[in-house]
Amino acid sequence: MMNENESKAESGINQPGANRAVPVAEATTTPHSDILIVEDSAVEAEVLRRLLVKAGYAVSVAQNGEDGLHMVHGYRPALVLSDINMPVMNGYQLCSAIKYDDDLWNIPVILLTVLSEPEDIIEAINCGADAYIVKPFAEANLLNRIRSLLKNPTESPRIKERRKEVVAYDGKRFAIASTSKQILNLLLSVYENTLQQNRELEATQAQLNLLNESLDQKVHERTAAVHDSEVRYRRLFEAAKDGILILNAETGRVVDVNPFLIEMLEYSHEEILGKYIWELGFLKNVAANKEKFLELQRQEYVRYDDLPLATATGNMLHVEFVSNVYVVDDTKVIQCNIRDITEKKRLAMELDGHHHHLEQLVETRTHELAQAKASAEAANMAKSAFVANMSHEIRTPLNAIIGLTHLLRRRNSDPAQQEKLGKIVDASRHLLSVINDILDFSKIEVGKLTLNNDDFVFDRMLDNVISMIGPRLRDKGLELVVERDDLPPVLVGDSTRLAQALLNYLSNAVKFTKRGRITVRFCMTEESATDLLLRFEVTDTGIGIAPEKLSCLFAAFEQADATTSRRYGGTGLGLAINRRLARMMGGDSGVESVPGQGSTFWFTARLGKSQLSLEELTEAPFVTEQSLKTLSAGGHILLAEDNLINQEVAVELLTEVGLKVEVANDGFEALEKASKGDYDLILMDMQMPGMDGLEATRAIRELSNGATLPIVAMTANAFDEDREHCRAAGMNDFITKPVDPEQLFGTLLRWLPATTMVMPAVSGATETLPAALAAIPGLDTKQGLKVLNGNVEAFLRLLRLYAVDHADDMARLLELISSEDWDEARRLAHTLKGSSGNLGATGVQQLAAELEVAIKEGHDATDIERLVRTLETALQQLVARIRTALPEEAAAPYVGEVDWTVVRQVLAELEQMLAASSAQVNQIIETHAALLKVALGPLGAELEQQIGHFLYAEALETVKQARQEHPELAG
Repeated sequence: MMNENESKAESGINQPGANRAVPVAEATTTPHSDILIVEDSAVEAEVLRRLLVKAGYAVSVAQNGEDGLHMVHGYRPALVLSDINMPVMNGYQLCSAIKYDDDLWNIPVILLTVLSEPEDIIEAINCGADAYIVKPFAEANLLNRIRSLLKNPTESPRIKERRKEVVAYDGKRFAIASTSKQILNLLLSVYENTLQQNRELEATQAQLNLLNESLDQKVHERTAAVHDSEVRYRRLFEAAKDGILILNAETGRVVDVNPFLIEMLEYSHEEILGKYIWELGFLKNVAANKEKFLELQRQEYVRYDDLPLATATGNMLHVEFVSNVYVVDDTKVIQCNIRDITEKKRLAMELDGHHHHLEQLVETRTHELAQAKASAEAANMAKSAFVANMSHEIRTPLNAIIGLTHLLRRRNSDPAQQEKLGKIVDASRHLLSVINDILDFSKIEVGKLTLNNDDFVFDRMLDNVISMIGPRLRDKGLELVVERDDLPPVLVGDSTRLAQALLNYLSNAVKFTKRGRITVRFCMTEESATDLLLRFEVTDTGIGIAPEKLSCLFAAFEQADATTSRRYGGTGLGLAINRRLARMMGGDSGVESVPGQGSTFWFTARLGKSQLSLEELTEAPFVTEQSLKTLSAGGHILLAEDNLINQEVAVELLTEVGLKVEVANDGFEALEKASKGDYDLILMDMQMPGMDGLEATRAIRELSNGATLPIVAMTANAFDEDREHCRAAGMNDFITKPVDPEQLFGTLLRWLPATTMVMPAVSGATETLPAALAAIPGLDTKQGLKVLNGNVEAFLRLLRLYAVDHADDMARLLELISSEDWDEARRLAHTLKGSSGNLGATGVQQLAAELEVAIKEGHDATDIERLVRTLETALQQLVARIRTALPEEAAAPYVGEVDWTVVRQVLAELEQMLAASSAQVNQIIETHAALLKVALGPLGAELEQQIGHFLYAEALETVKQARQEHPELAG
């Protein structure tokens, strides 16, 4: 790589103070080869620079005499080449400044200018110039003069040798002060330039002589060409199949006419020549024809697309008329071209009539087709809507059938009845899969099926699909092989729909394969910086499909033949749904099959490349806890939840990861707090008294600060329609109860700002669960601990609270049912279901869910009362057993005198935390409750209860009241 000085030397530009390159060729004999160009014209300076660089010189450029003089002083060039007329300091002044300087006098100066008068040359002599070259100049002369001056430097200051002389020229006297050598050099340069200009003038004259001879020859050739052109024109004029009329532009008389026009107008040649144009019957009106001629005179070009013209015999013609004006032999003429379009116009009128009739027919037919299309679309929409509604109506009781049958099987020990109930369950599940297919297809038909694209772990999706199909593979003794390309571990797409499509293919493969293997392949067919096209294939060794049946397989309600549904079952919708889903995901689907050997079904989907790594995505089990470290420390969360246990569970989980939590007990309170507070996210229960979560969300979205605030549903309602209601209300995401910490934290990762977060320590508590808890039927302690992230202490505390808070639920529920307050009764069952699920009380949770569905669907009162009694029995048993296993622990009494300094410190800390709605106040009150109750009396007990129920605003007022009632707190 060249260094900076080498680069400058190569370009031929010399910077002051830089290393100077030695010119090549003949210039290499000179000891110095730096030339300074002083020129205010950038173009001329560049031309000179290139000439000198090409000759091997290093060059610097100044834009005026003053800059040039600074550069001469700065690095002393070997020669200065300067223009004369320049701003600031002209060339004469620059030359004088150099030649009369004791340090610079021996630098040669060449003046390069357009000035050529004697007084200009004398001025150059007087200022000490070494050469005077007039523009334009010969490049060779300039280079010769430069080499000569560089090879023969001035040996002594000229100021010592100068003498003054007076010369006369053209009646004027001029004083000259210079040496004879300088005058000789300068006059020689002028002489060389003059000789060069004379040579150029002689060459130019010779070229002019040759050009004159060439022009004479061309004039002769042109004259002959004109004659030939006239002959050709005359032939074309005589043979033209359009009428041509030549008029004198001044008089309007006909100068010439071609035979075709004579025949068209039915006149003789003599009857037209010499006549005025207006006498030839145009429009059969002399005055009008004369006006037409005047228009031809005024305009050089006139055109009539349809001009009526009368012939000599009175026939009317329609002609296309075009005129042009031009000069022939100094005479201005008008050439008129006339084309008969009478027959063409007649045919056009007929065609126009046919066209108009055809347009009417097309318009009528289009209207009929539009009506038919609208009717068909309306019928199709109505059909699809009906199917969707009916599918939904069938699915609801079917879910009840499956659930109740499951309960009967669990409680029935009769083998025969167990077998029959099992068949009911299998048949119901099969029917449910059929209904789900019909519902999906109907949603696609009416355009209501949308993709839910999100980041997902590809291997997790695949594992889920294989785990679902695994039992059927084992039952039939089939081998499953997975072949795959290396894929990004995290992709963006609708993983649920991908799994559905893949499961459809796998289910069919298992259904139609008796023995052998099923192969699943994944390969990447296209890839860009942001996405990839993934191909999914499922190959079986089953019965295969006849070639003539392949084309219709992906149509709705189609199967390979009529016996397939009878033998193997199915609706024929799975493949149709797969094709629609694939195309919605930017891909397609197809099949290849050989009868008796097996089939390969494939589909493609365009999936995005995720910005998240496997460690950052919540779906990977080990990822979520690591990712929690990236959540915002001290993020402010508003929890809208009416149930105390659910509040404690959520607060426990959220505060463990360093989040500040404020609790709203219903929708109205959530709306009020959201309008005043600055929250990073709202966790919103759907079922709350007064204003539910959906209403509250819609109201918050209307707030000025609520349009973009993340709102996440956290509810025990897990149906698809519940999710749709949440999205429609403006919620961003959905978490089901019982709360899975992994799911909760994963959702927080998606919506909270990512900076840093305090990671909760892995539960290593030495406290163990009482053995009596594990023996309680319907209580899954593992699930309860999982919800609380393994916090045994919190789990035991909440179980005790559950036994207290929900002991009277059934009595309240029966009162609500007797007063027919069904909405409140359903809400109470919903709340019990959520609380039970969060603590692993799966038995009560299931019964509460059944009761909620029964109330929601309007079952008769007898069924509802029966479910209530069943739930009441289960709840009473659970509460009694919890109380037996976890007796209430008496709070340790406070021993010793009250230390008011400690009390003041605790209240100050509580006041600060309550004002910030920080859930840390629960830990503080738990530690110091005994002290506060002794010091503050009833206010201390009230404060403990308010904080325990997350009534932070009320607790803050209690602290203020305590300060007023206890003067000891003022110290």
